[in-house]
Amino acid sequence: ILGVRAFNLFDGRRFALEVLSDLLGGGMSSRLFVKVREELGAAYYVHSESQLSLDHGYFSVSAGVANDKLEIVLATIIKEFKNLRDNLVGEAELGITKNHLVGNLVIGLETSDDISRFYGGEEIMTGNILSAKELEQKLRAVTAEDIRSLAKDIFKTSNLNLALVGPVKDEEPLRRLLTLD
Repeated sequence: ILGVRAFNLFDGRRFALEVLSDLLGGGMSSRLFVKVREELGAAYYVHSESQLSLDHGYFSVSAGVANDKLEIVLATIIKEFKNLRDNLVGEAELGITKNHLVGNLVIGLETSDDISRFYGGEEIMTGNILSAKELEQKLRAVTAEDIRSLAKDIFKTSNLNLALVGPVKDEEPLRRLLTLD
């Protein structure tokens, strides 16, 4: 897992973070899935997520990787962080990502239990109920510049945190990869 500190649930950039997360590792057409799993054949799974709470939050990328593929996968993730920080996302890719997020939102609200969890979570966590339609509008309003600006804020070398499970004999090559400069 490679992660960075983010911000709390009340930060207005949370919608841009959701779009950024889906763009990077939110499904089979996401950047990291295509590059790491399909092109490199280097991971069993790869996905990203953001978790925002009342006073803190984080963004992370997780991957199930064979030891001999660790460096290439880590380098690929870092490269995508830099890419989002330095370049604007194309409008077509941004549209596909937003449609994927909204589609998951709709599917995720199919049962009465799903609906009660969604609205209950909004009430408990924020004290302000944001409807599914309002959430969709917020997600669709995210711009390529919003994503680049957010990436500039969170994707910094000093913010990187790496956690590994498995045998690593020499950590120095990994430390050298952990830079966004």
